[in-house]
Amino acid sequence: MPRSITLQEKHPELFAKDSYIEPTKRKRSIPMEVLCLGYMRTGTASMQAAFNILGIPCCHSFSLYSHIRDCGMWIQAFDAKFDAKAEPFTRTQWDQLLAEYGAITDVPALAFWQDLIVAYPEAKVVVMERDIDRWYKSFDEAVTKMMWGKWGNLLADFEGSFVGPIRDVHMRWAKDWMQ
Repeated sequence: MPRSITLQEKHPELFAKDSYIEPTKRKRSIPMEVLCLGYMRTGTASMQAAFNILGIPCCHSFSLYSHIRDCGMWIQAFDAKFDAKAEPFTRTQWDQLLAEYGAITDVPALAFWQDLIVAYPEAKVVVMERDIDRWYKSFDEAVTKMMWGKWGNLLADFEGSFVGPIRDVHMRWAKDWMQ
């Protein structure tokens, strides 16, 4: 019988040491190889785990937990793209924000799929899909009720330095991209 994978093996980003470098001071350290375009609850966490096993670090919404201070730059990207408060990000800004990743999947990066395809024309594109009825049930239970329900908002309001910025990024892709 195969060994069960541990939470730390499945989501190493949740256990990563803080080695924060201000995004605007970062340089791309590995090439962007794969843009895995799938909405939350379409297998994006499994794809992230697979990329990590293959040695391709992957940006997923879980990555925000070990990169809390990047939430500000994600908000800048939303402001630029959806509110025209600045020029949309170019490859330079994406290389800064995604410097240590060779793949992306899930939100918030998914909200910028067109920009990322333009920025990284050499990257392979994988489109993730799921049966719509099964997806909606899963999304509603795991995301809508947990993240945007009364307890998720209460926690984000109470703990504004950790959960708050993550909630703010998620609220932006929901407000900007889903409309």
